[in-house]
Amino acid sequence: MLSDSHCHLDIYPPEELTRVLARASANNVDVIVSMGMELESSAENIRLARSHEVVLAAVGIHPWNAVPPSPEVRRQLYGLARKEQVAAIGEIGLDYVRNPETKEIQKDLLRYELS
Repeated sequence: MLSDSHCHLDIYPPEELTRVLARASANNVDVIVSMGMELESSAENIRLARSHEVVLAAVGIHPWNAVPPSPEVRRQLYGLARKEQVAAIGEIGLDYVRNPETKEIQKDLLRYELS
């Protein structure tokens, strides 16, 4: 059994996604975890996991897309994280290189995502 623990299947158009999943299957990849980068892509990865047995979703907000963890963001992220197809919280973390001005927002968001 092989797994891909970090990919972004939501970026592929449907016909390419079909080819990607076929290649994975041909190479004995049985589990693929597709990472959310923000709320929208997290929801899309859940949809993909519902449609493709081999896919599991990870939900989160990447530090490049950091937003203050307002009550509404928390509510939405919590709701996504509770879905059956979700195997992990990700893609999360700290990354001050791309958007150093969001350092404090990233810290606040990460604290919430880890809680």
